[in-house]
Amino acid sequence: MLNFKENVLFVLKKRGLNQTVVSRRLGVTKQAFQYYLRGNISLETLDRIATAIDTTPATLLSEVPLSELEAIPTRQHITATTLVCPSCGAELKLIAKGEPKKEKKEGE
Repeated sequence: MLNFKENVLFVLKKRGLNQTVVSRRLGVTKQAFQYYLRGNISLETLDRIATAIDTTPATLLSEVPLSELEAIPTRQHITATTLVCPSCGAELKLIAKGEPKKEKKEGE
């Protein structure tokens, strides 16, 4: 989470947002949001922050400086089984490890 704070602040600037607006969207104080920016967050909070600023968790955790990206990925193409690469914007399909679930046949 080396660049997390810088990435969040960069996205805020690009979206025309500030910490007060985002903390209200999250339903927390500005001080709590600043605590999150120091990397003190759970996966759930990371997802909530990404949603609040219309981007992906992967973008916020990117090791690639966001200033080098042509566009910041938004959440519109994200599904439970898809992520968007923060570097190139390509959709990445997630594949679960383990035994695949059996599909039920008609009449079962």
